Amino acid sequence: MQQNQLTCHGLSVQILSQVLMACIRQVRHNEHFAIFGRAQQNEILRHVWYECFLLRVANWSIDISSLVERCCDGHLRSVMEDIKALRVDLIELSLLETLILCRKEFALSAREATQLEQFAERALVALGHYCWQQQQQQPPNELAPAKQLPIALGIPFRDVRCTSVGTTCTEPTAALPAPARLGKLLLGLRTVALRFNEFAVRAMLREVISDDGLALETILTKL
Repeated sequence: MQQNQLTCHGLSVQILSQVLMACIRQVRHNEHFAIFGRAQQNEILRHVWYECFLLRVANWSIDISSLVERCCDGHLRSVMEDIKALRVDLIELSLLETLILCRKEFALSAREATQLEQFAERALVALGHYCWQQQQQQPPNELAPAKQLPIALGIPFRDVRCTSVGTTCTEPTAALPAPARLGKLLLGLRTVALRFNEFAVRAMLREVISDDGLALETILTKL
């Protein structure tokens, strides 16, 4: 019985490892991320790979919740449930992924830092526009008063995420009515970005990704 459970767990981990590799392949084709060279892509992915993985696993095209249940610890299961509860559509998923990937603090040059910042701001504004448009399609009685409050968009994504490393805030570039949906999505990204998540995912995939990062480097080189 115990042997069967270990075998099942090992198989589930291997499947999730393949999901990780599929995620890396997919993000390399992200509309904005794809314009950068391999070296710049890899530098960013070294820092955000687990964020992309968690976002994709929670929104995978088929239901893999049983794999998550078998392999993830309580913390990761909670993170996955929070992300899955957002029920993001394909447009939201693409824009959220762009926000994760376009990180100027990992730029290899000043030019790439500028490009990454611009792409992140555009994605944030586009996400705000999309959420606002979706809000307008809802029946009036479903709109909460909080959804009518205006906020400034165009702020750097790093400031939105509010992770452990801060950056200097720049002036907003656009202002729109921001529905509560946008706030929920950005809070979801903050949940994904928790540094502890990286340690938890590494522990889960320890047979594939070593603590010293060598195996991850191999994956990035090959994919």
